[in-house]
Order: sequence, then structure tokens, then C-alpha cells
Amino acid sequence: MPLSVQIGSHEGALPMTTLLTHLFGEKGNRQLYIKEFVRFIENLQREVREIDFFKYSDGLSHLNKENFARILLRHTAVDIYPVLKRLHSITSVASINFEQFEHFCRLLNALDDFAISMTIFTVAGKPITKDEFRRASQVCTGKPLDSSVVDIIFGIFDTNGDGYLSYHEFLKVMQNWKVRSMKVRESKEKSTWTQFKTCIKMEMSSQ
Repeated sequence: MPLSVQIGSHEGALPMTTLLTHLFGEKGNRQLYIKEFVRFIENLQREVREIDFFKYSDGLSHLNKENFARILLRHTAVDIYPVLKRLHSITSVASINFEQFEHFCRLLNALDDFAISMTIFTVAGKPITKDEFRRASQVCTGKPLDSSVVDIIFGIFDTNGDGYLSYHEFLKVMQNWKVRSMKVRESKEKSTWTQFKTCIKMEMSSQ
């Protein structure tokens, strides 16, 4: 099913912008298909994540674990200094590359499903181990998180050093990060044009 818009100076029409020109052509009459639009947003998400990654890695191909923590916690009230102290004690990993970072970011788009998976463990009274965390990420994204990423995540959110994830704090931080990022899903309940405007607004607000 293609998307279409009314572009021009008449009432109810949208003013022509560079973005609309890119999506719908100079005259605004090019058909834009859902899969094409989703691919555009996914590419946009990836570019935004690249900006984040290379900003905090100082343009290097690897992001150290301390700066990964800073990205996650930058818009929260979490005290970064105890986190950095815990990360300093982790010798199994020093840094991650962009592909590892980008895969972790995909968890944002499946955060609701991931939260349900984690809730199953907490309701059963089971602590969340690294292996269970990786399995849950695989169910939600189709691929388990890299062990290096998981080690860093547990370094950040294993607040009492018992080897288990502080689940509620992790989800709180992720949900906070999610609202400052873009989330795109094909939804029958929500119009595609509304999806488009929401995605662009969220992207603009995250800058």
C-alpha cells in the first residue's frame, strides 16, 4: 500500500521541504511504499546512532565501555561515578565496535517484548543472569547480544555486585532512552502518515 501526500500552496496541503522532496519527488506525486518508508527510517536510525557512536568514540572505530555508559545514562539522574568504578573492574572487555552498539540499540524497538520476557523471570522469583539476558535479547531481536555488550550492561546495572541484573533500573534507563530515539513499527491501528510525522518529531526532539 503506497503513501501519498498533498503538497502545495492550497488549503490543507503540506509545504514542500527537502525531506518531502526526497520521499515523494519534486512534484510530490511519487508513490512511497510502506517497506520503502520503513527502510528509510531504519537507515535514518542507523545514521543517528552512528553520530552518537562516533561523537563519544572521538571518531574511532571502537567505543570504550565508559563512554558506552555515558551514552546510556546521559539523560538520567543516575550517578555515573559508581558506574565507572564498576566498569573499571571489568577486565573481560575494554570497548565495542559500531555493529555491536547498533545491535544493542535495536533492542529499543523491541523493548516492550523484552520487558515482558524479563518480567517472566522476576515473577518466578528468578534472578536475571547474563545467559538469560542474552536469550531474551535473541528472542526479541533475532540475535543474541554480543557477550562484550552484556558484560558492560551488567557492569552498569549490577548495582550490588551479585552477578545479576538490576532489572527495574535497566528498563527505566532504556525507556528513558527510547523516548529520545525513534521507534518505527508497521501498525494497522495507526495511520502511516501519523507514523511519519511522529518519527520525524521524535528525531528532531532527540537532538
